[in-house]
Amino acid sequence: MELASIFLLATTLVLTGALFVVRRNFRMATAGFKPSALAVLVLLCAVLSFVVALWLGLGESVPGAAFSAGLTLALAVTLLFSLESSLGAHKENVTDQSVDGRLEDISVDLFENAIDPIFIVDTDFRYRQVNRRAIETFGFSREEFLSMTIFDVIPQEQVPTSKDALEKLKTRGCYEHFIGKMRHKDGSWRDIEVGSSALYRNGEIIGSCDIVRDISLRKAAERQLVDLNRRLEQQALHDPLTGLPNRRMLYQHMERCLARCRRNGGMFAVLYVDLNYFKQINDQFGHKEGDFVLKACAERLMEKSRGTDIVSRIGGDEFVVLIEDVDTAETVKVIETNLCQLFSRPIKVNNRLHTLQLSVGVSLFPHDAETADDLISSADRRMYIAKKRGRARSDIVCGS
Repeated sequence: MELASIFLLATTLVLTGALFVVRRNFRMATAGFKPSALAVLVLLCAVLSFVVALWLGLGESVPGAAFSAGLTLALAVTLLFSLESSLGAHKENVTDQSVDGRLEDISVDLFENAIDPIFIVDTDFRYRQVNRRAIETFGFSREEFLSMTIFDVIPQEQVPTSKDALEKLKTRGCYEHFIGKMRHKDGSWRDIEVGSSALYRNGEIIGSCDIVRDISLRKAAERQLVDLNRRLEQQALHDPLTGLPNRRMLYQHMERCLARCRRNGGMFAVLYVDLNYFKQINDQFGHKEGDFVLKACAERLMEKSRGTDIVSRIGGDEFVVLIEDVDTAETVKVIETNLCQLFSRPIKVNNRLHTLQLSVGVSLFPHDAETADDLISSADRRMYIAKKRGRARSDIVCGS
């Protein structure tokens, strides 16, 4: 009887501990813990053996009670190991699910809170998802985007580029960045830079993830820089008053003419033009009126110039006309006469008429000189000869 009681006490304690563990771990069922079928079976057998041991012990059957108690003890120990095994597997599963859940949450956060607009687009070019930055940048709501295709927000001329990009995506899995435009909800166009990577399902491309960067400010800065460079080039190569080519640009054209004529043969002419008595206009009516007269003279010189000729102002009241593709000296004489006839009419500025005289000197390549400096110097000397010969007269003097 005493031995049975000891066994009963021991199995009672062990079974109580096992039940405590079971109770604690079964509370985790709400978190997804499911004990193994073996653990449940062992628990039922242990409870049954304990009841049998208790009944036999009370009936003073010591051998039976001892056997039942021992069986209960063995089953309880087995139960504990089974539960711990199930618990360990459950913890690993819960940990994996927790990590996967956190990674998924992180991915969603990264997509939604990215600093650049991100679009999920299917192979039919329909928007399937957009992030918050896309909505803020382009003004459309999420629902509006999901009802559109990319062709609703890009220029017509950009459609072929987008279709080619999809083909590259199918073959390469990604494509190089390309620059284009995308429409804002207010109707304005934004300059964008797009990079894309393929989205797969079961090894098949189902769409793309497009990261779009608004580069409108950068493109505006680039356009301003281009415009600034153009203005600087204009200032460097053109006369600021008349807009005509200056001495630097004249020399560039002359060097090209020299190279072409040396290579292929041919002639060209340089006409050095001076406005007689222009200083008196400046002194009597002021530099402002003199500037108007200079601009009017530049316009008249341009009237009779051919498309290939270059009319330049090289300083003060002096102009140089570069005449390309000259056949004979007579061709130059005709052009020179036309220039003289242009200034037979007075120039009207501020209701005042100014009658000007021209002195013109001409030099020919290769007859008079073979370098740009020598050609201009030769034409300049002949212009002064014409001026000395004609200044005493009241009409325009042309000489060579």
